[in-house]
Amino acid sequence: MAGNVDVDPFKKGTQVEVSLDDDDFRGSWYTATVVHPISKKTHKIHLDFHILTSGDNSAKLLRKAVGLILVRLIPPREARWWFNVSEDVDAFHNDCWWEGIVITALDGGCYSVFFQSSRE
Repeated sequence: MAGNVDVDPFKKGTQVEVSLDDDDFRGSWYTATVVHPISKKTHKIHLDFHILTSGDNSAKLLRKAVGLILVRLIPPREARWWFNVSEDVDAFHNDCWWEGIVITALDGGCYSVFFQSSRE
């Protein structure tokens, strides 16, 4: 029989991406660090965000408990640098990753991406 294997990928100190359950942020993924692992009682994970702040005009970074369904491990870097029209992508825009669809391939390896959540 194999020894104990740690199956919790969300240990303290793990870098993750978080999608916020808010209409203005739907489809966006922000980076954060796990502060406290998953609570068996609340099924939430406590995170320190890297970019988002606590409130208006505050420099203090946001610390928040969120449901595990809103958290993912940081994906590995994409090995390829080209995408097809109509392909689903995560595009870095306004300090976070946004879920979108490639609508046009431009010159120089650039793309025009449509973000469903903001209709842009």
